[in-house]
Parts: sequence; structure tokens; C-alpha cells
Amino acid sequence: MTHPSEETLNDYIERELGPAEHVRIATHLETCGECALVIAEIQQVVREASALGPLAPPPHVWSLIQERLRTLESKVESPESKVDSPGSKVDSPESRVQSLESRVESPESRVESLASGADRRWTRFAWVAATAALLVMAFFTGRFVHQRDQQSASQRTAAAEAGRARSQEALVRERVLLIAVGDHLERSQMVLVELAHAETRGSLDISAERQLADDLVASNRLYRQTAQQMGPANVAGLLDELERVLVEVARGPSTVSMRQLADIQQRIESQGILFKVKVIGSEIRQQPVS
Repeated sequence: MTHPSEETLNDYIERELGPAEHVRIATHLETCGECALVIAEIQQVVREASALGPLAPPPHVWSLIQERLRTLESKVESPESKVDSPGSKVDSPESRVQSLESRVESPESRVESLASGADRRWTRFAWVAATAALLVMAFFTGRFVHQRDQQSASQRTAAAEAGRARSQEALVRERVLLIAVGDHLERSQMVLVELAHAETRGSLDISAERQLADDLVASNRLYRQTAQQMGPANVAGLLDELERVLVEVARGPSTVSMRQLADIQQRIESQGILFKVKVIGSEIRQQPVS
């Protein structure tokens, strides 16, 4: 089974995948417990990160904003210098009179001039206020994006570490299971060998083999159920076949006739159970201990 990458699972949670990819990942999660556990852990990290309190901006940020506002305001309000050229032409008396008349403002024009000046001052104030608002918005947007990136990186790191820990834990559990199953198969092999090579012309007492088989049935059932959940498939299949033979011997009589013994031996030989126990038991013992 091919598992999605941790980045893809993170995009699945944040709904950043396309519709087709989102459906594919959702279908995979329905049958993959390992990836579903990764999703649950990432969602837990997101919930914990969302519970964090707001971050207060550093004190020096406000001073930088105020300094920027003063600079902008000084540029807006700086007067244009008007200096007469030294070589300017000397006006005639008539032109000087006309110049003085033009400089005398009527009451209406004075009112219009004052209103225009007030409008300009209000425009400058609104422009400065809008600039300050944009600066504050840009600061908090940057803080939010930075915090979100940090949270995403932390989520991916936590998910990767959790995945590695689960993989290591699964390997340890599987190795412990195989060691226990190897010992169980060795004891079961002793019972099968005794029954497969037994001979009789009348009746035969197999009470010792029957008692040992009865002891092995309970442990075999436990190992089989565990192997079906987390162990190799061939081990689980062998334990299922072995359990049927053990149950037959344990539930049978302590003394068997030649016909009954032949039936047990035929069952062991036809299924090849003794050969399978020897082969898989040998493979388990040859595996390195990690």
C-alpha cells in the first residue's frame, strides 16, 4: 500500500488539494489506520496551536510607525520656496498699481481660499491616517503569516516524529510477537512429530501429547489473533491451520486405536502442517534480533 506524504496529509487537512486528490486521500484514510492516526495527530496539533493567545507586538514597532508618520507629514507640509530672481524687471507705476489691486482679495475669494486651505489640511490628515492604517495592517499581516508558517512547520515536524515513533514501535511489537511464535511453533512441532511417527497394532496412549496440545490451544489462539492484526500473513495462516489440528488432538480421547491414530497422521500429512511448522519456525529463528 502506498501512503500519502505528510505534506499531502497536511494539505488535506487545510483543504488545499484539488477535488480529485481530496477524494483519493479520503478514500485511502477509510482503509489505512496508520494514515488516519497521522491525520488525528496533526489535527490535535492544530487545535493546540489555535488555543495559543495573541502575540503582542514588540515595543519598538510603534515608535517606528510614529517616526514614519512624522516623516511623511513633514514631506506633505513643507512649503515651496519662492525667491525672486536678482535680475527681475522693475515694474512701472501702472503695473505696480495693477499688481497691488490683484493682491487685494475680495471677501468672497478670501472665504474660498480659507475653505480650500481647510480642505487641503483635511486631505493631508486623511492621507496620513490611511498610510498609518496600512502600515499597521501590513505589520499584523506579516506577523500572522509568519506565525502560520511556524505552526505549519511545527505540525509537519511533529507529524514526522510521531510517524517514525509509530513505525519503530510497530517493528518492536512485531519482533516480540515473532519470538513468542517461534517458541510456540517449536513446542507444537514436538507434538506433531510424536503423533506422526507413532506406531501401534492395538491401542496407543497419547495422554501426554493430548495434554500438551490442550496447553498449546489457548496460546495459539492468542498468537493467531495478534498476527492477523499486526503480523505477517503467512504466520497468521499457519497458526490457523495448526490450531485446528491441536484442537482435534486436545478434544480427542487419551487412548486411540490404530484407525484413529491413522486418521490423525493423515490429517497432519495431507495439510503439510508439520513441514510448514518446521520451515516458518526456522525462518523466525534466523531473523536478526534488533
